[in-house]
Amino acid sequence: MEKVFIKTENGKNPHAGSKARDDVDQLLEQRGYRPIVIGNYEPREDRKESYFEKAHRHLTSLINAFRLFFLIPKKSLVVMQHPMTGFVYFNWLMNPLKKRKKVKFVALIHDLDSLRKLHGSKQKNDQLADLDMLKKCEVVICHNLMMKNYLISEGFSENRLVSLALFDYLTPQVADAYDPSKGIVVAGNLNQEKSGYLRELTQLSDTMTFELYGPNYEAASQETIHYHGSFSPDKLLESIKGSYGLVWDGPSIHLCEGNFGEYLRYNNSHKASLYLAVGIPIIVWKESALSEFVEKNGIGFSVSNLKEIESKMKYQDEIKLLANVQAIKEKVISGGFLTSAIASAEKKVMEE
Repeated sequence: MEKVFIKTENGKNPHAGSKARDDVDQLLEQRGYRPIVIGNYEPREDRKESYFEKAHRHLTSLINAFRLFFLIPKKSLVVMQHPMTGFVYFNWLMNPLKKRKKVKFVALIHDLDSLRKLHGSKQKNDQLADLDMLKKCEVVICHNLMMKNYLISEGFSENRLVSLALFDYLTPQVADAYDPSKGIVVAGNLNQEKSGYLRELTQLSDTMTFELYGPNYEAASQETIHYHGSFSPDKLLESIKGSYGLVWDGPSIHLCEGNFGEYLRYNNSHKASLYLAVGIPIIVWKESALSEFVEKNGIGFSVSNLKEIESKMKYQDEIKLLANVQAIKEKVISGGFLTSAIASAEKKVMEE
């Protein structure tokens, strides 16, 4: 059985969000998968998409779908990263590919937009992608037990699901970014909608500081809040310094709420992998899907609200904590989590 994967070229709006997909591409090639490359048309992000751009995008997606139908080999195993560009058109062709070419599909979930609920009137499309298209795959690699249970509740068979546990973050061995003299790192999109809580950090202790890295932060640095700017994934690895890394979303310091905050109940945030890749322990919301993994592996701690951080930091065994982080770091930067998940997925496909 030939092993291939669908590789989408980055569009003209490069951002850190492509890092996870690029890492998957690299690991699949190392595992002997052959890429089938499709183009990706993205309108500019700084203005509303025009009718011409929308038509162009749909035409590109339709052409990609038909190209894939002819390029995917018979009796092959195909790995696709979800959500997929132009999924509506490819969804039409999945059953014909399975029936006529005897193709088997493995999907790796990056996001479930039906859970994020960000698209308003397009929510039906998100449901179609997550709950119709994915059901056509022989195996689905999801983030964790919470996401797995959600999919089971939506009619997925448990024996077709594999939990990733944590995203990898491929990088050459770099010096640890852990620095106990620095503040708590917050990396990622720092805009009001996703990271509104940052505007409330001054309500916390006067002695607890934060190191911010990422786009869309407009407030000036303050005595306890240090904004370092926005970096590409590679440059960020060289620049980041901190004592802990925080995984928290939403408008409030009291709990993770709103669409982004609630999504942490199911999602493995990629920023957690970034922190671990540079040797920084992590702090997560107690009700997040990552909480159990963090506590079980001793790589940080969980809090119900951000006001608990300072007191919990005092009771951490630094030597033991950093040793645990180092062990997970080695697996994260070498692709250990995805390699294990793909091996499990392949085994399930072969057993069918």
